[in-house]
Amino acid sequence: MDCKVVSGKSVVTQHKLLILDIWIRKRFRKIKHKLDPKIKWWQLKESNQRVFISRVVHEVDWKAQHDPNITWNKIASCIKRVAKNIFGESWDGAPPCKDTSCWNEEVKAAIKIKRNSFRDLKKSCDGVSFESYKLAKKET
Repeated sequence: MDCKVVSGKSVVTQHKLLILDIWIRKRFRKIKHKLDPKIKWWQLKESNQRVFISRVVHEVDWKAQHDPNITWNKIASCIKRVAKNIFGESWDGAPPCKDTSCWNEEVKAAIKIKRNSFRDLKKSCDGVSFESYKLAKKET
């Protein structure tokens, strides 16, 4: 730090002009990339296709607005919302490689219960699914 008091230049007699050169070192944190969820469009097969089409036909507001962009955005958001509910979402990127060969059947079952309860929590976001996820997480 470099500091200098300039005498003679003051607003009031009690105050002096002070000049400072300060170097502040910024700490860099490792940036964690958030992964965006992607809709599982590959599950659009015959059985899911019928359900998807019927729900889209019933839920989309087909009335045209004055602006076609507004109409397009409303229909697209409704289609995406229906697809998320029916097909689900996947997270981009592969999970870290874990050696699960030493897990016994009891551990595998507990992990499966935990994953299913987490998926239910993501879908419904209610107190019951949160409590079941918390319980399953505590067991693993």
